[in-house]
Amino acid sequence: MNLIFKPATIRDKEIIFNWLDKPYIQEFWDNSPEHKEDIIIFMSGRKEKYPYCNDEHDYHYWLGLIEDDPSCLIITSQIMPEEDIPQIWKDNLSKTGNSNTLDFLISYERTTLPIDTD
Repeated sequence: MNLIFKPATIRDKEIIFNWLDKPYIQEFWDNSPEHKEDIIIFMSGRKEKYPYCNDEHDYHYWLGLIEDDPSCLIITSQIMPEEDIPQIWKDNLSKTGNSNTLDFLISYERTTLPIDTD
């Protein structure tokens, strides 16, 4: 099985926004215009700071593919010790490297592969 993760690009916008519009995704994920604008800014190369969630850090969006079929979206962001974060995060920050958040959106719908009828 070939599994890859790549930075989301404008070419991925339709599939990502389609996922964000699904009721089972909206139950857990932000579908606001501000979040979508931040995704577009990232896809365009993030040349400007966008104050989504008023964070000191930027979100990075990654598309996961299984056999070239889009299957998930991952959001990462680096967490700094001086940020206003929950104590449990502070207690578990890396002592030797960077600490990052990791949020997963998993789509169970096949998007491009044909259905195997065998």
